[in-house]
Amino acid sequence: MHHYKLLSCVPTLLLLSLVAPVFANERAFTYTYQSPVAGPGEAELETWVTYRAGREHYYQRYDTRVEFEGGVVSRLQSALYLNFSALAQDTPDELTGERYRSSATVFQGISNEWKLSLLDPIADPVGLALYAEGTFGPELTELESKVILDKDFGAITTAVNAVGEYEWEHRGPGVRYTYALFEADLGVSMKLNQTLSLGAELSVPFRFYQTAPPGASSNAVVYLGPTLAARLGKFWVSTSAVVQLAAPYGATSGSLNLEDHERFQVRSIWGFHL
Repeated sequence: MHHYKLLSCVPTLLLLSLVAPVFANERAFTYTYQSPVAGPGEAELETWVTYRAGREHYYQRYDTRVEFEGGVVSRLQSALYLNFSALAQDTPDELTGERYRSSATVFQGISNEWKLSLLDPIADPVGLALYAEGTFGPELTELESKVILDKDFGAITTAVNAVGEYEWEHRGPGVRYTYALFEADLGVSMKLNQTLSLGAELSVPFRFYQTAPPGASSNAVVYLGPTLAARLGKFWVSTSAVVQLAAPYGATSGSLNLEDHERFQVRSIWGFHL
């Protein structure tokens, strides 16, 4: 009899795990950030994978980030990332000009993120957060900042980011490329039920080179695509697939820029609350 009562509780326990309270830092989007942060004592592990493909010549790249994130004090969170990249592409030979296929997997460096939440997207007229991140690696140094605005309207979540970034790429003794990036990101998502949400993201990066690699030039492109997010207890995942719609500045292939940017990207972020 006791065994029967115990078994009868299992469906209820499973249901409760599905409708567990949402953690503050779960994400509806992958390119567009939201203002909530982890509370003091809360911690999370995240894995990011971004697949990029479709340039002027053969190009496939996987960028992977492994993140530990946690609340520091009220309204402030910090995170550490380990960054890796695997790239396969066709590049021209310096002497003959003929293209050959090369591949490499590299450690890109360590990133440190800080996010300060100033206004709440539910309680206040608009959510507001300030974000800063530094990346330091053997071939890359990057400083990034964001202003994050978002608002929840019942089942609808909206977010807008204004991003500024400066990057130094070190390609050998005496060889360094630098550029500034300004980006606007927009996300809109609707909760379909307690587990799933469906939406779309728009990303518009503007890249301005101070010293550019061979064949590269300043440019701007527009990406758009759907995003799907799900959560199950302490686990959540958000995935976006975006396609380059146009290059309003610096097009290299028809109306697109396929020299500095990919035709499409897929990004998935997996999180687990500790």
